Amino acid sequence: GGTKEGGGGGFEDYGGELTIYRFDTGDQSHAAQVLGRVKTTSRFTALAWGQATAACPDGLVAGGMADGSVLVWNARALMKGAGDKAVLARIKRHQGAVRAVQFNPHGASKHLLATAGADGQVCIVNLANTATPSVAVLSAAGKGGAELTSLAWNTAVVHILATSAADGVVTVWDLKQNKPWTQLRDPVRNPVSAIAWKPDDGLVLVTATDDDARPVVRVWNLRSSTTTPIAELSGHTRGVLDLSWCPTDPTLLLSCGKDNRTLLWDLMRFVPCAEIAPAPADPSAMGGMGLEASQAPASATTLAAKHASAAESLFGPSSGAGGMSGGMGSMGSMGGMGGMGGMGGM
Repeated sequence: GGTKEGGGGGFEDYGGELTIYRFDTGDQSHAAQVLGRVKTTSRFTALAWGQATAACPDGLVAGGMADGSVLVWNARALMKGAGDKAVLARIKRHQGAVRAVQFNPHGASKHLLATAGADGQVCIVNLANTATPSVAVLSAAGKGGAELTSLAWNTAVVHILATSAADGVVTVWDLKQNKPWTQLRDPVRNPVSAIAWKPDDGLVLVTATDDDARPVVRVWNLRSSTTTPIAELSGHTRGVLDLSWCPTDPTLLLSCGKDNRTLLWDLMRFVPCAEIAPAPADPSAMGGMGLEASQAPASATTLAAKHASAAESLFGPSSGAGGMSGGMGSMGSMGGMGGMGGMGGM
């Protein structure tokens, strides 16, 4: 997991670095062992870790970059010290920074990588053959649209994808039809910073706003309304940056914000049930940067949070968890997707 920073490529883009760590949560010091590291010519703005494949038993790592490119690495090769030779693909379709990348979580489609950019464009990259990846661009996206901020594959329907934008619009895409299925709109057009689908219900999702004046998380049930959320969660004192829905208990949701807080929400009562203290405990030591949370790819009970000082906090009972960070801005991957029906004509 890691902090995300804005901006595209240019004079301030001094490159980045991708590092894969191993954490032993049985070690009270929570010392991190570096398994692999590689430098990049552009800064990271998004990061995702995909599922294992026959060719890549530790999965693929995708990095969205400030210069609009997407790089894909063989995770095992990185951990064996291959460095630049671990790069499997380089894709350049975005005209601005890549704001979000995510692998399709459904087994038969895990070779599909979705990317969203500051140019308002959504791309679906087919990595079935990493030597010659193909790219499909959603034709309705990027035509005078706002900068995209995040995306999320649906937890139940393989061809449904949600994207969020800086103008407060969340678009749910039907990729079979290559067009929007529906849209959610923030009532005051606050930027939507993060979205997440409920693990066991593909018609329920949460959205977050990073507006300091109204730092809320909204819960939407698309069965009942696309204009009014069923709940609004207030607990952060500054903008919310990231969301993580527990893949094994859909009543639990994590949110991280610019207030340097990580809140665990009880979605049965729509209230915070716990707060995970960051390290260091003194928020001033974080340089005022917010937190983002990420799940270890192979563990549903391990959470990593990272802040600008590059200190990592690891929580959970499992040992030997893996994690990664990328350059000046990074994100972790989170697993867990299921099955659904009833989305109209899809």
